[in-house]
Amino acid sequence: MTGPGLPPVAPGQWERKTRALLDPSEYESPLFLVLAHHEPLLRNWYRFTGRLMAGTTLTDREREVLTLRLSWRTGTPLQWGEHVGAGLRAGLVPDEIASLAGEEPSTGWSARERTVIEAADQLWDTGAIGGDLLTRLSGHFSIREVLEVLFIAGNTVMVAAVVNTLGISGDFAGVRDLTTLPSSDSVRERS
Repeated sequence: MTGPGLPPVAPGQWERKTRALLDPSEYESPLFLVLAHHEPLLRNWYRFTGRLMAGTTLTDREREVLTLRLSWRTGTPLQWGEHVGAGLRAGLVPDEIASLAGEEPSTGWSARERTVIEAADQLWDTGAIGGDLLTRLSGHFSIREVLEVLFIAGNTVMVAAVVNTLGISGDFAGVRDLTTLPSSDSVRERS
């Protein structure tokens, strides 16, 4: 479902360049179906996001901790639902994922992961990482990794703004309550 005036574009109606970029069977996300209205934007954002997903020095687990925390903080069920499966594949367990949807995430996170969670919260709360937190982040991560944290967080918030503004939702079990994990069958289907 999307907001007024921005219906999804069925894969059969995609431009040739869009079909060359995305395999319709792999991109059922309502966001991709709406972005198909603007192939140049989709192509460039897809490349950028792909680089953030596969070309960083952060671990997959750290990236998913950051993305899931911001997905919860921004109230974006579609993004949360899509990243629960990615988080599980990255080694997070259901209790850790549920903790990221809490007011105060549980203890037990590594020092690096805890700093990433704090970075997500501070970025969302204030629009910047500053003071002691930036110093601690720099103490755990290289300059390159700090930049990756900032750009992954920025991309996550940007996508949340688009998804929430356009009213794009997904078909994930339990996403109306962000603390509910999709069923294990739903996660396996998307893996």
